[in-house]
This record gives sequence, C-alpha cells and structure tokens, in this order.
Amino acid sequence: MADPRVGAVVITWNRREEVLTALGRLLALPERPQVVLVDNGSADGTAEAVARAYPEVDVVALDENLGAVGRNVGVERLRTPYVAFADDDTWWEPGSLARAADRLDAHPRLAVVTARILAEPGGRDDPIVAELRDSPCPAPAGCPARRWAASWRGRRCCGGRRSSNAAASRGGCGWAARRSCWPWTWRRPAGSCVTWRS
Repeated sequence: MADPRVGAVVITWNRREEVLTALGRLLALPERPQVVLVDNGSADGTAEAVARAYPEVDVVALDENLGAVGRNVGVERLRTPYVAFADDDTWWEPGSLARAADRLDAHPRLAVVTARILAEPGGRDDPIVAELRDSPCPAPAGCPARRWAASWRGRRCCGGRRSSNAAASRGGCGWAARRSCWPWTWRRPAGSCVTWRS
C-alpha cells in the first residue's frame, strides 16, 4: 500500500546502469514513494534511459554537476511532508520508509532519521555507520545550513550516508536528529559484483 508521507530524491552522475537498478528497487518498495531523480549532467544517457524505463520517475536533467546540492533541486519537486535521500548505489529496505515516517510522526521535533547502512556483499555495516553513530553532529565547517533549511521548507527527512550534514544544520535551529539501527539502507560499493533480480 502506498504511503503518501514520503517522497524520495536520488542523485546520480554518469552511472546509468547503477541508477536503473537502484530505481527499480526504490519503485518496488511497498511505500511506493514519489521519486525524483536528479541527473547531475551525465554524458552517458542516464536521464533518457531512466525516462524510458521508469516513466513514473520525475527526471530532472541538470546542465552541470551540482553534486550533493542536486538534492535541493529534487526536494523542491516533491510535495510530501518527508523526504528520503538515496544515491545511485543505495536503496531502502522494504518497510524502512514507513517506519521512518512513523518515527517522524511520533516525534514532532525530530528533523532527521539517519539509517543504518548495510554494504554488499554480505550485509556488513558500511564504514560510515560508526562515524555517524559516534558523532556529536556539530555543524561542519562550510556546511550549507541555510541552503538546506531553505530548500526543505519545513519538511523533515530520512537519510543515509550524507544526511548528517543536514542533521547538523537542523540541530542548531531547535530540531533534533536521531540515528537508528532501523530503518536500513543498502549500498553497493563500486567494484562489488552483486546482481539484483526483480
């Protein structure tokens, strides 16, 4: 059953096959999130391939590589109260987005739920998990806090690897950030040979 509370923003750059796999997994989730793909100026036909394979995905083809700032572009396209972030090598465990939304619903001052990231092959903790778990989450030097806060327009998010910067920027404005061992995201590091079948 679709969950209208959560939309997803995926960013990519020149990783057509990886993002096609990640989007297939995202669209197969029971939550059926609205999905925005931000293509950071790929030259490998990523935007066109995604538009053909997944017409339900809102594809934003940028003229230049904005990197992580591309997430802001994607957030602007969503109308959901919560935003889940993913990269082209990550995907959410079925049920994780609903559980994150439930947690956000239950705790109105909570701004960010950062997921436990499991890496393939084997489902071991991604090396970033310990760093995120043990971090006091201070605002890093150069963190674009104003840009994040402005682009979210009061929305809260669930994220994986890079949402700690967002959590830090929100934490200074009276919002809370929490990391948890659930929900889970999965990541396939470059060079791993794992095939996903629908």
